[in-house]
Amino acid sequence: MPRKSSIREWVTPAPMRQARANSSTPANASRLQVVGNVQYKVPQVPGLKLHGAARYFGPTYVSDDNLLSVPGRTVFTILLPVEPGTPRPPS
Repeated sequence: MPRKSSIREWVTPAPMRQARANSSTPANASRLQVVGNVQYKVPQVPGLKLHGAARYFGPTYVSDDNLLSVPGRTVFTILLPVEPGTPRPPS
């Protein structure tokens, strides 16, 4: 009879499941990652958008033997892309 899989097994990547079976965490693989994105079109300037992103990476181990860990970190990104071919406003 096939074994039922839980949602936790479905979401967790295979290397993480394999490492847990060996009672360790794979190197550079945090258990928690959160990503958020925001985009805003600037109405005063045609084709201009403001894009922001925030990424959180939980604590990770440096090597597979789990002797040294790096604390969690958050990375912020801000972009101001302009769509190509957008006409410039009159001066």
